[in-house]
Amino acid sequence: MRRFAFLLVLFVAAFCGAPRSEPPPVVRDGILDLRTWDFEKQGPIRLEGHWFFYWKRFVSPQEFGEGPPAPDGYIESPRNWNSFRIDQGENEIGPMGWGTYGIRILLPPTDQLSLKVYSLASAYDLYVNGRRIDGRGVISSDPSKYHPQKNPQIYRLKSEGPELTLLFQVSNFVDAFGGMWGPVTLGESEQIDSLERNLLASDLFLCGSLLIMGLYHLGLFYYRPKEKAALFLGLVCPLVATRTLVTGAGYLYQVFPDFPYEWGVRLEYITFYLGGPLFVMYLRSLFPDEFHRFVQRVYMAVGIALSLFVIITPLYLFGRTLLPMQLVTLVACIFAIVAIILAIYRRRPGSFSFAFGVIAFAITIGHDILGYYVNIGPGTWAPFGLFLFLFAQAFLLSTRFASAFARVEDLTYNLEQKVELRTRQLSSALQTIQEDIQHAKAVQTNTLPIGSGPWPGLEIHPEYLPMTEIGGDYYDIRRLENGNVRVFLADATGHGIQAALMTMSIYAEYIGLRDDLIPPGEILTKLNNQYCDRYSRLNSLFTCFLMDIDLEKNTITYSSAGHPQQIVIGSGYSRKLYVQNRLIGVLNNYQYDQAEEDFRPGERIVLFTDGIFEEFDDSAEEFGEDKLQEIALAGVSLSAEEFCSQTIEAVRRFSSNQSFTDDVTLIAIDHKLDDVGAAVSESKQTT
Repeated sequence: MRRFAFLLVLFVAAFCGAPRSEPPPVVRDGILDLRTWDFEKQGPIRLEGHWFFYWKRFVSPQEFGEGPPAPDGYIESPRNWNSFRIDQGENEIGPMGWGTYGIRILLPPTDQLSLKVYSLASAYDLYVNGRRIDGRGVISSDPSKYHPQKNPQIYRLKSEGPELTLLFQVSNFVDAFGGMWGPVTLGESEQIDSLERNLLASDLFLCGSLLIMGLYHLGLFYYRPKEKAALFLGLVCPLVATRTLVTGAGYLYQVFPDFPYEWGVRLEYITFYLGGPLFVMYLRSLFPDEFHRFVQRVYMAVGIALSLFVIITPLYLFGRTLLPMQLVTLVACIFAIVAIILAIYRRRPGSFSFAFGVIAFAITIGHDILGYYVNIGPGTWAPFGLFLFLFAQAFLLSTRFASAFARVEDLTYNLEQKVELRTRQLSSALQTIQEDIQHAKAVQTNTLPIGSGPWPGLEIHPEYLPMTEIGGDYYDIRRLENGNVRVFLADATGHGIQAALMTMSIYAEYIGLRDDLIPPGEILTKLNNQYCDRYSRLNSLFTCFLMDIDLEKNTITYSSAGHPQQIVIGSGYSRKLYVQNRLIGVLNNYQYDQAEEDFRPGERIVLFTDGIFEEFDDSAEEFGEDKLQEIALAGVSLSAEEFCSQTIEAVRRFSSNQSFTDDVTLIAIDHKLDDVGAAVSESKQTT
């Protein structure tokens, strides 16, 4: 902050020279007295003040030289004639028409003088001491014979005594601002030439610098599209560069003297109407939290709309849009100033550089505006202020890129150490996760039945193959107090840890119901109600199959909750077990149906989850339930363990994979005992 204040003080001191001893003379009632003016020491002078003015009259040099005729009034110059009132009348003359400006200059003894004419709207003839020197365009009181042209000029004046008479005959039928609204400067020829060279050099220097900066920042945006600030500044710079060619020394008109007047003015307006909004977008890209998006969008919309209006309408219409755009720009500037102050207060990166550029530009503009009123020093500094301002923005973006590059370098130099550190951290985290998974696997395994019996009258062999360390399948085999064997098989939706956690909730709900001596349909109804009450917010569902085996009656009673059709295999035949019910967790208070079938000695029940048949081969063909049923029928003579082993191996050969893409549970239950009574008796004794 202190360095910023120090640089600002130095900058102000450099631009504020010693004050003039006296103010320059001005034109009074058409006469400018320069008899005490020393051109060599005091430099050129602008012919500012109140000139003779003749509305809708081309006063001839002869008329004016014999003694100026009575004017329609004295008009201020430089200033457009739109608001001039003849004889203090109520009506303004407006922009369209023709007239004559006149001035008598009382000169000191001096060498050859030159006259610099910047801009008159929009055609004129110049007469000096009664002779036509030159002009621009074609003047006329008839719009059809009139032709506008714009080209700042320097005119050499011959020394013809102590008095100089100037007449400007001006016509305007296209511009929204008519008359002599550009300055006219008188001075020694060397001084005027020097001023012109300096102005042209500064304009070309500024134009070239801005074009280079614009191309540089557009190149940065090309390689780093995320840097929107580079894009906006890269667009602002060529717009301002174009504006310098049609203002100031008017280099564009010097290279192309016949460049269309209206299109030259269009370039002035469009570069202003688009340059301001683009700069505001640049400002907001730097400080998005300080500058309101709504203001940026409104300003941009107004700028684009008025630019289109400038392109498609004639000059006398679009020239009237200047004041509204200036008012909108003023409001945007107020918001911009507030945003800059907030950015500095909040210590945003680059805010001091931005503020320095703004203040530098403001000081140079103030210097030029007040130069002839409070005498703070000679010269025109606004172009340099603009250059410093845009250079400060380029410096701001450069520091941002340099900071980013420094971070990249730091990452590059320390990459190996950081990778090693991250690797150790990830390895530690992975080890912790693996330990947790192993613990979860042990917990899940402990919830499953241990061993395969003894189950008098039955041979039961389960195979449980989770897709990962832990899975989403769960089964339970249990002998009830009445001697029946109850088998429960569930398949939670999903895979991995999420599904494994669901099996814990299934286990927690089922364990309180598994010993109830009620039919399977009622068990599932209660299980569904409890699960819906506890876990409905989780939207977790699962399928299941519950079966009671009664060896005394050689029957099974079963119920299914959206589970695949299970299989009963006999010698040369097979049938499916299926009851159509909803999944558990879908609908509370749902009543689950059940069914009863024979289960004769020699038959085998095959229970499974969908992971066993939802495997695909290389041609994307599914293994399917039908093929599983064929394998089960062919392996009826095998033991339950052999059948499970060969079935799993057949699925692996089909899919050419050693691992499954889903959790797999396969349970084979064989009815082994012909003497049912002995089996039941032994079962009750065991119970």
